[in-house]
Amino acid sequence: MDDGQFTYMTADWLLGHEKFIEKFLQTAEIRFLKKGDILIRQGEPVDHLYLVLKGSVESYFENESGRQKITSICQRGVLVGLTGLNDYMEHHTMRCRTSAIVAVAPKETVYQWDSEMLMALIQMQTRKMKTAFAQMIHQVAQTIEGRILRLLLEAASEDEAKEYEIPVNIVFSRQEIASIVGSTRERVGQVLNELQNEKLLEIDGRDIYFYPSALRRRLEQL
Repeated sequence: MDDGQFTYMTADWLLGHEKFIEKFLQTAEIRFLKKGDILIRQGEPVDHLYLVLKGSVESYFENESGRQKITSICQRGVLVGLTGLNDYMEHHTMRCRTSAIVAVAPKETVYQWDSEMLMALIQMQTRKMKTAFAQMIHQVAQTIEGRILRLLLEAASEDEAKEYEIPVNIVFSRQEIASIVGSTRERVGQVLNELQNEKLLEIDGRDIYFYPSALRRRLEQL
């Protein structure tokens, strides 16, 4: 991977933690954000914990040359800002990939949570680590085409279209995909064009349209 950094995607950390969600929302502020809005900025302290309710948030850092590297993409049901709550400076910037709805809890409120809430946080962090490890294994073992297919399917995980036969629209540039799957923009473009020629997806600029069931079948064949 370029910059020696693995990129992973997370969604639905909170499955089975309905009581946590209820308590979190009781004291949280709901914010409606636009694409490109910054939640947390690299090098600054973290004062809030964010729960993604809708949309997508990406984590990235800038290296010495100013190049941005995406390290994770967080979707519905993911908490953002956990690692910075212990008075650490944040090493990444968290930015909305799409318009998003987030619930925001100040750090002072988090510090007052009871043991049940804190245990839920530990379980969510464990789920995150397992997800990241599984995705890392897939990236090492799979071809570039397989990595791209898995990325698109994971990006669609919060959409009902994953379960039903309706098309999904995902927004990715070729450079973003290349950065995430550890390839070049040219190779990613070649794979996407091949998939489009085989009628597995349609591309319009940064918009990619596909049926998840078709991509899953293709992935199983690799």
